[in-house]
Amino acid sequence: MSKVGDLPTGGMRLVPPRQALPTTLLPPEPAPSFPPPVSRPTSPPRPISEQRAVSPETAPQSAARHRTWRRRRLLLVMVLTLVVSQLAAVGLVASLRWVNPPTTAFLLEDGLASRRSNSTAEPPIREWVDIDAISRNLLVAIIGHEDQAFSGRGGGVDWQQFRKRVNAWRAHQPDPSGSTIDQQLAKNLFLWHEQDPVRKGVEAYLATLLAQELPHRRILELYANLVEFGPGIWGACAASWYYFGVPPSDLALDQSARLVGLLPRPKTFSRAAGGGVAHGPTDVVAWSQAHIARQVADVHGLSSLTTIGVTGLASDGGGARRCSAPPPDVHARLARGAQGTGRQA
Repeated sequence: MSKVGDLPTGGMRLVPPRQALPTTLLPPEPAPSFPPPVSRPTSPPRPISEQRAVSPETAPQSAARHRTWRRRRLLLVMVLTLVVSQLAAVGLVASLRWVNPPTTAFLLEDGLASRRSNSTAEPPIREWVDIDAISRNLLVAIIGHEDQAFSGRGGGVDWQQFRKRVNAWRAHQPDPSGSTIDQQLAKNLFLWHEQDPVRKGVEAYLATLLAQELPHRRILELYANLVEFGPGIWGACAASWYYFGVPPSDLALDQSARLVGLLPRPKTFSRAAGGGVAHGPTDVVAWSQAHIARQVADVHGLSSLTTIGVTGLASDGGGARRCSAPPPDVHARLARGAQGTGRQA
């Protein structure tokens, strides 16, 4: 019998299987090396009230920055508002070169006042007429009575007279002078009846804008068509037919003088029973024909019109809108007997 380790028959040597070594005998794996953590002091979180609080040193600076930002934002809004308003005003006024206004601020205000008071006032009568078809007598009378410096003035406001009016208002004295045609047109188109410093200031600005954007000829045409010649009688077309039964191209000098005499206080006059203008209340100045005729003579007749480009006569046939027939509302008002009973002026 062979011993363990002896070679068996055939030359093969039997080796006993290797047994696994106990784990306790294996060397330990080296641990990875990292830098030691940095220890930082920790503090408990602050309450929310303390987190939102501002230190006494920075509070005034923060409030000052806030006030500065608010002022800058308000200034920016004001500047943008002024720019937009200026552009809108220039565009609106410039459009009046070609566009005949469908209405005015005065017309709208009168209509609103009538509705509020449930008034039975007559509806307004108005129809456009081109300046070429308006009697030169009426145009000269308007300039002579309302604004004798109109043809030669470069701006819309007589600033010397404007300062006198401001000083009179401050001293609670009567108004020493009247407005220019440009100012009256601006007032009729865009503003309100009552006089106050705000309205006068805006009126002066708009009048200056009108004079810059529109020629004198167009301003006079707009004025003659938009001014009130009596209660609800707007413009030369309605006035000539209502008071005298003639087209505006045929108005004589005395008829023109009577119509212009209505302009300071148009709502205080009416149509006479047989035609013409009736005197208003006794406390209202009734402008006489002779007085206005003298004023017309002071502006040298037709020369004041040729200066602004109004040439020829209304009877020459110029103008597409000639108001050759009375507006239908004139017949309707006369048929209702709304023609007055006062004595003729």
